[in-house]
Amino acid sequence: MSVATAAASPVSRRVHGWTIALGLGAITQGIWSFVWSREFYDSFPIAGAEWVSRLGPFNEHLTKDVGAALIGLGVAALAVARLRHSGAIRALAAGFVVFGALHLGFHLGELGHFGPASAAAQAVSLTLLVALPLGLIAASRTTTRS
Repeated sequence: MSVATAAASPVSRRVHGWTIALGLGAITQGIWSFVWSREFYDSFPIAGAEWVSRLGPFNEHLTKDVGAALIGLGVAALAVARLRHSGAIRALAAGFVVFGALHLGFHLGELGHFGPASAAAQAVSLTLLVALPLGLIAASRTTTRS
């Protein structure tokens, strides 16, 4: 693919918007984990849920590292959204799919630590974190072929 062809593959407003949403979501969660590590550990995703704290002792270093990685991934998503290039969005989304699938796989094996409602909420929310970037990949391919 030539540089001219690569520059000529813009994405739809919907794909652009979802790329921004993916980036802002990662940054928001990353800031919470990095800046307020203990609060994140104790209360993610909402007070009383304890999705992180039930799975092992608090490790500030690890919690901050995860937050930093999410902030970096989110910044990359916003940069890619600014480019509005379908190939870049697919590459970014592939990274989110890998992260999300590995994260989902781990948590599916740990659902026994939670009640039925919390286990179901985790399974659904983490599945969505794989489905959204897969949807971005599909939608950016559709945009390019239109």
